[in-house]
Amino acid sequence: MEVRVEEFIEGKEEIVIRCKKKTNYIDGLIKYINGYHKKMSVIDDGKIVLIDPKEVYYFESVDNIVFVYLKDQIYQSKYTLSELTEKLSQCGFFRCSKSMVININTILSLKSQAGNRIDATLKNGEHIVISRRYAKEFRRILGGEQ
Repeated sequence: MEVRVEEFIEGKEEIVIRCKKKTNYIDGLIKYINGYHKKMSVIDDGKIVLIDPKEVYYFESVDNIVFVYLKDQIYQSKYTLSELTEKLSQCGFFRCSKSMVININTILSLKSQAGNRIDATLKNGEHIVISRRYAKEFRRILGGEQ
């Protein structure tokens, strides 16, 4: 696939995708492009705050409350992990265990563990375990890398 970028001074920006057949991959690109700049609402001390999903390292469910972890902040989400996975999967988010959704773009390194689990070290130094139930799909998404 060839990617071409044309810069111009005046006019409306547009993205044109030329393909022989519209595939799931193309649909994913479209969803990614359309959702890439959207903000998401989180709860901070009873107030609604808008954040950029790219800043999220991971979501974690604890006692039926979903927490949103950024580099230096923690917020609460009004969404379930299933809803977040559905909304953000095209933006690099992956359900890595029963209680977590991780932003793949924040992973610094990966290490295989016993029992087919994967230890993911994030850019902020935290370690997240990708459970064996989700490890196969995670490897598939990464193209077999690990």
